[in-house]
Amino acid sequence: MTEAAALEAEATQKNALGEFFAREKRRAARRAGLPLALLTTHGFRYLFRRGVVLFARLPIRTAFHLAEVVVFADFLELGFLGPLLAIRSVFVAFGAFHWGALEPLRRAVRREVARGDARAAERETARYLRVAVDLCLLQLCALVLWLELGPRLFPSFSIIDAYAIGCGLRSMAETVTRTFHAGAFAVRRVRRPLPALLAVDVVDAGTALALWPLLGPWGFAVAQLCGGAVETALTFRYVRRTYAGLPVSAPTLARVLSERARAPWSVRRGMLVPGLGNLISQVDALLVAVLALGSSEDALGLAAALHVLRPVLSLGTSWARLFYFDLAMLGGGVRRLFRVRFERSLLFAAPVFALASVAVAALLEPLLERSAPMGALLSFVPFLVVRSLFAATQIQAFARGAYRALVGGAAMVLALVVSLPWLHASSALLLAIASVVLALAAAVFRAGRPRASDDESEPVLEPLSFLCRLARTTAPVSVYALSLNPDGGTRASSLTPLLAAIPGVAFVTRLSRQTLLVAGASGSSLVAALVGAGAGSFERIERFPELPDGRTALRALIEAGSLGELEYAGARAPGESEVELRAAFAALGDGIVLGEKTGALPRVWATPRELAYTLGELASLASGVRPGRRRGLRAAVYAPGGDASLVFVAAPSVDAASFTGFERRVRWASVTALLHD
Repeated sequence: MTEAAALEAEATQKNALGEFFAREKRRAARRAGLPLALLTTHGFRYLFRRGVVLFARLPIRTAFHLAEVVVFADFLELGFLGPLLAIRSVFVAFGAFHWGALEPLRRAVRREVARGDARAAERETARYLRVAVDLCLLQLCALVLWLELGPRLFPSFSIIDAYAIGCGLRSMAETVTRTFHAGAFAVRRVRRPLPALLAVDVVDAGTALALWPLLGPWGFAVAQLCGGAVETALTFRYVRRTYAGLPVSAPTLARVLSERARAPWSVRRGMLVPGLGNLISQVDALLVAVLALGSSEDALGLAAALHVLRPVLSLGTSWARLFYFDLAMLGGGVRRLFRVRFERSLLFAAPVFALASVAVAALLEPLLERSAPMGALLSFVPFLVVRSLFAATQIQAFARGAYRALVGGAAMVLALVVSLPWLHASSALLLAIASVVLALAAAVFRAGRPRASDDESEPVLEPLSFLCRLARTTAPVSVYALSLNPDGGTRASSLTPLLAAIPGVAFVTRLSRQTLLVAGASGSSLVAALVGAGAGSFERIERFPELPDGRTALRALIEAGSLGELEYAGARAPGESEVELRAAFAALGDGIVLGEKTGALPRVWATPRELAYTLGELASLASGVRPGRRRGLRAAVYAPGGDASLVFVAAPSVDAASFTGFERRVRWASVTALLHD
């Protein structure tokens, strides 16, 4: 080693740079977990690594739930246990409803950030936070009315009232923090270290234990308040840290309470259907709430067992929501291919998570023996497997916006929840009935997923998405090809929102740096309006008027040679089939073809960081945009109809020039496939 190298190594050691670089490398590998799961054979490793947090929290949460049931059953009459379990479960179910109701906020923030309008995203977050404040006031009024006018099991203030106050105040705090979290979570995962998650569970259980000599079972009500306070503080801390790295700033209290943040009734109505669609994700809480108020001892016993086992059930069910962000991010042109691949992995993982929850419950048997012995736990196995599949299909349908299917499944589940307590049957039969209904609901979710594009209402589109919507247009349409003045200094990307705002313009795309395409209603000329919006930036405007439908317009664009880089070997060259493309790709040399069911890249081809770049570039390639700078593997995406069907990934040894020509052939095949779809 030379003297300079020795000095460099010594300085690196003194400044702890080696440890810093190693830590950053580990963080980069974690961030690349989804690309590794989608592009290589390490998909299940990613799924189970993300589920570790559920395993870590399980013992403390199970002990706390068990302590609640045992203490309340021992120190109160058995008839008072039902209302306490129902109170807790009602607030858990409300949290699930509110999380689903915030889906319009998450979609709006993602849309505005993609457009580059951070202020609009901030206004949306402030508007929904204002709704959250109104929901807090509504919960407070409902709590006061219940305390004053509700059924009284005791003549004076009781532990039931205290427990309701503790759960209610915690739910109000979570309503605000959940909304605050959704604004950042829409575009980036909010990362919290495991100790921060465990701290909430420790405070929940530790407060009740510490206050036991002074308050006895009343300490569980105080534990709800303390646990809620810690959870609120930690959530605000880590969400604000996430906002600091986003183009969207964190909403302030003044902005939330301002008159401009008041949400119209249309916003509130739009929250109802997605809220109801996610409410059934907490079917366990709904079952506990209704069974706890049932008329039979079997129903109350099953409610108590479900409450104790809820952390175990969460391991087999709530794992699916850990992957909502991944499913939501798999949009755009790669939706059809990689979302389907990822959803299939989730379905295969569902029984594994369910059986893992049973294994963990077996390890906790000494803790659960009093309220849920191992023999009773085994009777839950079929229910857990079905419940896990139900959770996987529910979150997939929710991420795709399949609200009609979700409402249909919700009707089935709610009918089950309402009728189950009045069925005087054994716990095993009740579980069997619940399993059958959940399986039917899962089938509804699976069959009802929409397969149409997510950009049906967007005015500004990527090139291939523009051509796809144009090809699907059945009404008369006019198309305009606009060429920018190369010496004008105006960028096409800055003009697209101005053109989309012109009355009569249906949708617009930036075909290249110098070319735009505009589609509008036939019968009226938009040339004057386009010239005015461009403010002299256009060198030439070519109009294709009076075309009877979108496919005719697409043929006119192809014949005129107006598609620029999307064209290949002349404007009239026919497209190639999948078989022909596969044969041409095989002639290039080594490579992998990724389809919906098959194909995985060797890890030796690229680092995790390069795979992350590759996945990001595939979304652009599937939309007809060629990345200006390639940082991932060379790939081509065949996307007939706008959705990726095949991805051709070349080995690093393949000649770059040869693959560039093949990439043009694939893009041209995607365009011409629209004429025969």
